[in-house]
Amino acid sequence: MHTRIPKVYTNGLPRAHRDSRLFLIACEGEKTEFQYFSFPFLVHPRVKIKVIRSDEGASSPTYVLDNLRKLIKDVRREYDLKPSDRFWLVIDRDRWDLYEQIDKVINKRIGNKPVNVAVSNPSFELFLYLHFNDLPDKPIERSSDMEALLRKTIGGYSKRNLREEDYINGYKDAVRRSLLSSHDSFGIPVNPGTDVGKILNEIQENVPKRRNQSIR
Repeated sequence: MHTRIPKVYTNGLPRAHRDSRLFLIACEGEKTEFQYFSFPFLVHPRVKIKVIRSDEGASSPTYVLDNLRKLIKDVRREYDLKPSDRFWLVIDRDRWDLYEQIDKVINKRIGNKPVNVAVSNPSFELFLYLHFNDLPDKPIERSSDMEALLRKTIGGYSKRNLREEDYINGYKDAVRRSLLSSHDSFGIPVNPGTDVGKILNEIQENVPKRRNQSIR
């Protein structure tokens, strides 16, 4: 005999039942981060990832936070949020002054849930680079320099066209290397450093061990 799962209704419409943990991620970038978090190797029934990207020319940390609020509002039309669900902002350090911009989104809450912030210093491309190599020994001041280093490492790089095959084999290494990043007194990664691995580590922890071990 099968147990029927009751439907939850909001505004007369049924909400979907789910057993998965929900990750709501708002990105500063228009294309790169969205592509990465949409890669099939991150897909699993125990994890549901929803990503919202910024419009071109509108990517300040406070704008990204507003985007997260919009994403949460949209998701609530379909799902009930659970205590285990996670809210994340993904921001690059090189474009924004710590005190005037990034500090405005640190330690924020939406409802009763904290908003977590993953800063990359100088940029998200550093996390992509960590799929192939350890953290660089010296600071990389400009995102264009980080992109050039990544391009040299993999023989080509385009923000508009990430290739899953370039990153699937180094996924776990990138997470491990990212977690070695040093942080300043404000909790921001010291250049070079990135907190994107914290998001991926949480996603990985929700995947059963057999599947988890298959990601090499």
